Amino acid sequence: MISIEKSKLNTLLAGSVLMGVLWLVFASLSLVPHVSVFQQEREAAVVPARDVPSQTPDGTPPSPEYPPLFAAIPAVRQMQTSKPAVVASKTPVRLKIPALSINARVEDVGIAKSGAIASPGSFSTVGWYKYGAKPGEKGSVIMDGHVDNGLAKVGVFKRLENIKEGDRIFVETADGKTFEYVVERMVTYPYKSVPMANIVNQKSQAELVLITCAGEFMKDLKTYTERLIVHAVLVERV
Repeated sequence: MISIEKSKLNTLLAGSVLMGVLWLVFASLSLVPHVSVFQQEREAAVVPARDVPSQTPDGTPPSPEYPPLFAAIPAVRQMQTSKPAVVASKTPVRLKIPALSINARVEDVGIAKSGAIASPGSFSTVGWYKYGAKPGEKGSVIMDGHVDNGLAKVGVFKRLENIKEGDRIFVETADGKTFEYVVERMVTYPYKSVPMANIVNQKSQAELVLITCAGEFMKDLKTYTERLIVHAVLVERV
């Protein structure tokens, strides 16, 4: 009698264990889809951080900053310029000053390591500051050129000091247009005191600004003591 009861007890225990195992198996199988869905929902909820574009749609860096034009001048030291998109058709390609027999090719220039407007690569060409205004626009179309190399080599603006009020200046652009400017005034500044901030930021009228060296040549610094600035106002597009 006792052995029969033990046998029944063993059978019940074995059955209970088997039922427990089966319950765990089915429970784990039923949880798999829920876990998978939970993981998918978590993964779907994670939005990867967007990369900051290295360029804007027009091909220029986002919020670019450029160094000051003349670092030696406190008034300009804080000034920074943004790089604009240069439209090829508006790019000046030739400068003509009939009164001085100047007919020179124009090349675009930026900012030198010194912080000043870069000079043209040749003594016979004129440099156009490409971050400023374009011919015909309001603002300052800034061009610079060499007077000489301090010795015998003559630069394109060697005779610029002889220009007079009322003289006409013509700027030709890449698309074949010609813009006429008339000289309004000429000003000479010590080389460290040129008001470049005022010239660059001038937006009230369309003007052409020509810059070259003047005064005495300083051999130790390899530059001149003064800068000649010629201001000419836009008359019309020829």
